[in-house]
Amino acid sequence: MLVLADTPLQSTLDMVRTEPYHRSRSFTRLIDDAESAADDIRTTLVDEDIRHSVTIVCEPASQLETAIGQQLLATDLVLMEEPQTLLAGVGAKCLGGALFHAGKPALVLRDGTKDPTASIAETRTALIAWHGSRECARAVQLALPLLAEAASVRLLQIGDLGNTTLDEQRTSVDLWLTRHGIDITNERLPRSGDTIAATLAQRLCDPEVDLAVMGAYGRSPLLESWFAGTTHRVLKEGSTNLFIAH
Repeated sequence: MLVLADTPLQSTLDMVRTEPYHRSRSFTRLIDDAESAADDIRTTLVDEDIRHSVTIVCEPASQLETAIGQQLLATDLVLMEEPQTLLAGVGAKCLGGALFHAGKPALVLRDGTKDPTASIAETRTALIAWHGSRECARAVQLALPLLAEAASVRLLQIGDLGNTTLDEQRTSVDLWLTRHGIDITNERLPRSGDTIAATLAQRLCDPEVDLAVMGAYGRSPLLESWFAGTTHRVLKEGSTNLFIAH
């Protein structure tokens, strides 16, 4: 568990001041708040009998994403909540630290999820958003344990029904997952609207989909935000648990 403190620029010198009385009042208050939050989290985890470690990450905004990535190197999976908060600010730095700096997958839980373990364990329908990219293939590979537990797995492709390239990819993925004991149902949708991103975001609003697996950020997060890329759009508009990797 990470507790993040985004330090203001004027507090940079405070980071290297070892004596508390040499630090500015605002920086001291920031550290105190972070330590208080960490103590509250530890208490909650102890009460729930959950093995844990709680680390405070205190860095200027320009260095926060890299620092988060360093902390996440020794993890298997990063749990995140409230998808829309991951599009900007500290939330975006958390997601970037996990995907780009640590190379870890992220499980983004839909709003209102109270018990992540139960939510994933109860996955009935998992949907793979497949478009043949490296990021997508990596997401599927890392999600294999979750896909194996799902009652139903659907392979979604968006594009023309007569696209032979999509047909070939579907056959390859079907064979790959079958070797892992995972049977899939194929689903092909034509584009609705101007972009594939719009079609996918609409599909992931289906309440019957419990978990979606997809590659993240084929383009940079900045370009995604400018041109409404697929990852950005799904985080903004989708309403299902999302397993993503880069």
